[in-house]
Amino acid sequence: VQKALECDEEIKRLVLHELLIGDPAVTLINKHASHVWSRIMELTWSPPAPPIFAYVNNALRGRWVELATHETGSLVVQHLFENCVEEDTKDCLEEIFRGFHVVVKDQWGSFVIQHMLEHGLPEHRSRALSLLGASLLQYATDAQAIKSIDKALKVCPEEAAEVFVTRLCEPGKTGRRPLIVDLALNNNGSQLITQLAPMVSPDQRKRLDAALKKHVVTLKGNKAGSRIVWMFERLRPNGNNGAPPPSSAAEGSSSRRA
Repeated sequence: VQKALECDEEIKRLVLHELLIGDPAVTLINKHASHVWSRIMELTWSPPAPPIFAYVNNALRGRWVELATHETGSLVVQHLFENCVEEDTKDCLEEIFRGFHVVVKDQWGSFVIQHMLEHGLPEHRSRALSLLGASLLQYATDAQAIKSIDKALKVCPEEAAEVFVTRLCEPGKTGRRPLIVDLALNNNGSQLITQLAPMVSPDQRKRLDAALKKHVVTLKGNKAGSRIVWMFERLRPNGNNGAPPPSSAAEGSSSRRA
């Protein structure tokens, strides 16, 4: 079929007609047929172009999240983002944003969010960043969602850092302490802080440091938290750049005594 798409446009239109007369959703998630759809999205047509996406959007209304979280469907969605105009992708994008929590935590859906962050329009990237920041505690401790956070810090570091720093300084899940404390006490969550702290601006680091200072006793009572405290002490101007964290020093002393 892909060979047929290299033929005259009349043949291409016949192939497209066969795909559209049934339920496009069935072929869009088929591991063989999805490659055909990806090729179709890359084609250019002489006027009048066939109304491909009017059919596709109608067939997939309410099902874009399902497609984005499918092994082959997620590739089709990424091809859609790359090769179609905004008018053709707006329905897909809107449904994915509404189902963001499902998509970003999915093995295949996370690739769709990462693609959006790296190649999407500025307004789409900003919206994705805002959604990541809104549930930062959940996403920073999720094996799939953290990949989108890492991608954001890589492809739009300044914008992402400001969103994440602002959220970390706001109240966490209990409302009694900043979110950064909740993350610092979690082994997985503390890794985001370790990644973020050295790359942010001095002013942003000062804001994070201030949010932590009132909870030093709580943090030092936790292995992951004590490492975060030690890291910020090192990052302060004239901080201790050589000594190991207290837990490491104690472990070394115990080892020597033994």
